[in-house]
Amino acid sequence: MSRFSFGRRVAEARVKFVEDFRLAFGTLRANKLRSFLTILGTLIGVCSIIALVSIINGLNRYVAKEIAEEGSATFWVDRFGIITNAEEWMRAMKRRPFDAHDYRSLVEGSTTASEVTARRWRQEGVKFRSHRLERIGILGVTGGYEDTHSLAIAEGRHFLREEADRRQAVVVIGYQVRDEFLGALDPVGKELRIGGRTFDVVGSLAKRGSMLGESQDDLVLIPLSVFEKSFGRSDNLHFVVRAADSSPEGMETAQEEVRAIMRMSRGLAPGEPDDFDIVDSKMLMDLYRSFTGGFFIVMIGIVSVSLVVGGIVIMNIMLVSVTERTREIGIRKAIGARRSDVMRQFLVESALLSVAGGAIGVALGAGLATLIRVTSGMPVQVEWWSVAAGLGLACSVGITFGLYPAARASRLEPIAALRYE
Repeated sequence: MSRFSFGRRVAEARVKFVEDFRLAFGTLRANKLRSFLTILGTLIGVCSIIALVSIINGLNRYVAKEIAEEGSATFWVDRFGIITNAEEWMRAMKRRPFDAHDYRSLVEGSTTASEVTARRWRQEGVKFRSHRLERIGILGVTGGYEDTHSLAIAEGRHFLREEADRRQAVVVIGYQVRDEFLGALDPVGKELRIGGRTFDVVGSLAKRGSMLGESQDDLVLIPLSVFEKSFGRSDNLHFVVRAADSSPEGMETAQEEVRAIMRMSRGLAPGEPDDFDIVDSKMLMDLYRSFTGGFFIVMIGIVSVSLVVGGIVIMNIMLVSVTERTREIGIRKAIGARRSDVMRQFLVESALLSVAGGAIGVALGAGLATLIRVTSGMPVQVEWWSVAAGLGLACSVGITFGLYPAARASRLEPIAALRYE
């Protein structure tokens, strides 16, 4: 085949495609409402894909960032650990709570930890002059907590280990508490009342933002000894440990040492199961990934059903269109149109329907992702590959479910089609 002949065929194919596209677009524009109702299934499916991928990727980034901020060398010793079902919860509820003896055993016995801190948490009202905030997170921590917690200071300082040991009523306030009470005023030196006791503000935390609509800045930190004197010891006590060696081998060694110390402190006999759990960032990330992985599979199944339903609707509408345009098909074939020409015309129309639904779905999905980012603060971002996948799926649905109507139209006999009323 000569280069001229090949170029002519390419030009003819381009002209035919443009003409088919023009005819298909004119048909869809002439039946706007029907066309819109036809693409609803594809629209919803592609919108779900874009929004789902954006949300899960945003959550992945956020969780990875939060875990990274806690540090790869940090792990937690807790009475409950990771609870995934009611049976585990009931078993954990029977465990003896941690106490000061367990904490001292860890602090004095650990040789592989650079820092060991303890903390309790509850919600209480906080008052500044005549202004009161309800349900503020009160975090009671031991000295040195700044080495095991990712809580950056914006103004002032963390309270000192000596202040915690002497049970001084000092407090570090979260950004939201500072903003609600003091606005632009310097918080250091101000007095707050918590649980009927007056506390001196020594510092304020940097803004952390919100997650899924829940603020992470509505908290205050006080010495654990003061917390226990004010609120008692009924709230769960757990420990945060930072390993001196952050390598995987160093982390494993530190966790095994902590496990041995805790078992001895709690009087567990050899072979007796642990009545506590050790949790690290890898376990949390694995748990999160298993949850989002299952959620993603379920949502993909729902999206697939939506796309299949959309494809069936497109096929039925295209069959109706073939019936309505039987005489038109007969005229085209009578003046020389081949079966491939008729089939291509209806395939282009079917694909255009799906791609139109996909494009609208992409726009709606991106808009939904943006809305979630603005309202929740989650780092949601639309991925280019999810857009390409959505449009590719939409086009595939249109072509796949348009094949039968297109083939049926192409097989019509010209004379029988012209006689059709």
